[in-house]
Amino acid sequence: MNYGEGLGYWYLRLNGFFPLTNFVLHKASEVKYSSDCDIIAIRTPHVKEKIGGMLIDRDKELEPPLDFSRTVGLICEVKTGDFEVAKVLDSEKVNAAVDRLGFVEDSTEARDLLRTQKYCLLGNQYQIAKLFIADRRLHIDRPFLFLPLEHIQEFIKHRFEQYEEKFRDRVYFNSELIQYLTWEAELKRRRPT
Repeated sequence: MNYGEGLGYWYLRLNGFFPLTNFVLHKASEVKYSSDCDIIAIRTPHVKEKIGGMLIDRDKELEPPLDFSRTVGLICEVKTGDFEVAKVLDSEKVNAAVDRLGFVEDSTEARDLLRTQKYCLLGNQYQIAKLFIADRRLHIDRPFLFLPLEHIQEFIKHRFEQYEEKFRDRVYFNSELIQYLTWEAELKRRRPT
């Protein structure tokens, strides 16, 4: 993972998702070229995690539009350089990811809805959404949710500054980037105000 994908992964993890990175899309009749989907993530409706005796809060930017009373599947693309907005979360990636999530046996309805919408609801149980993370802001409405990488970095830093336990447990995170951000938050906490 590059640093953008790493930050996206940990942002979703800290918001109660179980993320899978670099999901390979194999060349097939509906997929022209082998490629990957940066992150696919699932969040179940009753996620709870206590840190320092407090239930963690999630980022207010996610709810709404995400409905955490349902199982949420998230298809995420991350860009840290140039990109063409028209190619972000193209149908091939989205279709393969919808099938991989496996929420419904026949994914035709979800695939059709996600061609033009940011998310779709599948019955009363599931929601699938598309999320794009980039290092520059978008000033146009597109058929996907959008978060700037800067927002994600600030969320992670704030979380680590808020919970001292994160510093003590930093060695259990298998990411040097997150260990570093945790150490940086501890330095900030130690500085006299």
